Amino acid sequence: MTEHHFTDLLDQFEIADATQWWQQVESEIGKRSLDWKIEADLDIPALSTTSLHRDPIVWNPTQNWRIVERMSVSKLDQLKELQQFEIDEYIFDLAESPDLSCIDLHALPEDSCLFLSEHSLDQLMGQPGTGTFIKINSSTDKRPAKDVSYSWQYAESTLLVPSSDRLISLLSQVNEHLLHTRENTETWRIFINISNDFLSQIVELRALKILLMNLWKAYDVPLDKHPAIYAMITAEQDSDLNANLIKSTTKAMAAVIGGIDAMCFSCDPAVPFYAAYQRLSRNIHYILKYEGHYSHRIDPLAGSYLIESATEAMALKCWKKMGGTDSSRASE
Repeated sequence: MTEHHFTDLLDQFEIADATQWWQQVESEIGKRSLDWKIEADLDIPALSTTSLHRDPIVWNPTQNWRIVERMSVSKLDQLKELQQFEIDEYIFDLAESPDLSCIDLHALPEDSCLFLSEHSLDQLMGQPGTGTFIKINSSTDKRPAKDVSYSWQYAESTLLVPSSDRLISLLSQVNEHLLHTRENTETWRIFINISNDFLSQIVELRALKILLMNLWKAYDVPLDKHPAIYAMITAEQDSDLNANLIKSTTKAMAAVIGGIDAMCFSCDPAVPFYAAYQRLSRNIHYILKYEGHYSHRIDPLAGSYLIESATEAMALKCWKKMGGTDSSRASE
């Protein structure tokens, strides 16, 4: 087999030698530094020959993720049709039907979640709450009955802010909940929207796991009692169906590599391609799991200089803003 050197490629671009090629590169980038930037205010040092040699972030030892279906209660008639898919959990959005009197909670699947508005919270008091979760704004003083399981949805509308701001906001809310109770924390759910920025999203999810484990360590809660991270992948209304499927696949890859516990695809029912997206987006889960073998992973990018440097810089920045003094990586 013939060996080739990178200088052989210079002939393809009519460049005399490597020096001239580099001068051309410098002229185009203005001799700027080639340091990596994950967000505007977080600088990552240039690639070094020194390896970080960091162990993987142990979060979900099962290596797999759950697939979640989010739907309106008005679509309950579709449950029988959805049984053919590998759906582990259902999320029922009650925004269209805030009145719980019209809902038979016992008729819902065993593994299901209810998203409620705050004014519907009072109606749930005293209701049997097995497998039931509630969407609550952390600023409210309302708390559900003790026999009702509940969780919170974080960072739903903050995709346009830097990752560090999203994490700080999320961590502040988790910290507030820990001040109220430290029981059954393994049943908590953290819902986070996945952005289009592939590398930044992986870094954000890895940093989130480090920060949560350090928070659990600070409150002396066993690390195996950490909450589950649910990736919310939402279709964009200003793109067509095919563009959304491509973007959703990239988002799903970033979420899985980042180590999420569950994945949920959602689309606004008002868009023309709603039904097609809901059906076809489930195939992304199957392709990643059975064809891409993405389920065989525990922190696959551990040891990557860029990812590790960015993750630790992100975690350290957020932890310091939270008032923490030690951002070391906790592990099970």
